[in-house]
Amino acid sequence: KRIAFARIMQESNALSPVPAELVDFTTAHYLEGDELVAATTRGPEVPGYFKRAELAGFMSAAKDRGGEVEAVPILSAWASSGGPLSRACFETLEARLIELLKAAGPVDGMFLALHGAMGVIGIRDPETRLLHAARSVIGDVPLVVSHDLHGNLTKERVDACDAIVAYQTNPHRDHAAIGAKAGRILIQTVLGEIKPTMAWRTLPLLLGGGNTIDFLTPMRPVFRRMKRMEDQQALAASTFMVHPWNDDPAIGWSTLVITDNDPAAAEAMADELAEMCWERRFDQPPEFPDAR
Repeated sequence: KRIAFARIMQESNALSPVPAELVDFTTAHYLEGDELVAATTRGPEVPGYFKRAELAGFMSAAKDRGGEVEAVPILSAWASSGGPLSRACFETLEARLIELLKAAGPVDGMFLALHGAMGVIGIRDPETRLLHAARSVIGDVPLVVSHDLHGNLTKERVDACDAIVAYQTNPHRDHAAIGAKAGRILIQTVLGEIKPTMAWRTLPLLLGGGNTIDFLTPMRPVFRRMKRMEDQQALAASTFMVHPWNDDPAIGWSTLVITDNDPAAAEAMADELAEMCWERRFDQPPEFPDAR
């Protein structure tokens, strides 16, 4: 099975007056084809930042399946956090994604690493537009997405793909592990071994800073519960704590759980995570270790 993989990633701050341009990607991290394969197998994936990240994790998952899967490199474009992308910058990256997917020929699935909180001047929900762009080429084959847990989910984005998997650490330190998890879900779906079912809940909640650290209260029980869900039944469990400096009418926290063809279980677990987040109304400051 031929599975395409790509990344277009930047976290945007709507309050910045300085738009991100194509040069911000090309001077930070931009790879295609054989160069992308080399970066995601031998490393470093993003020089100066990550030896292994989402795409290297995906490549590991593909390697584990031996000759059952051919990983088809498309592109990887990453830029540091900054202002929203200019429309010209975004449309150039979008057009290149489409061009390279067409050149790659038919594929049986696709993994796309996105931040989840990218902004573009004049375009609402640009990352869903990227999913639609990919769909316009690959058709109705499995499409799995990884996100930073600060991603802002929308109904359109959930509807546009087969699975979304978020980081489970904050500060983030599990990029490669999440890429591998997304890769396993995608590969098993392509091979007909599983049928992912998503349940998503959105919350009218905004909060940033120390209250959202994964190993401190009040969020530690939520992260632990996600791990237990995955140990027991879920293919993936995610809590999106959203990047609050974004400009979207639907901004807010959300929870998302993926099961293997068990919608009732997915709905129940997504509900449970949403209730846990809502009950921790963050009235108290986080508890830090004694050493200060």
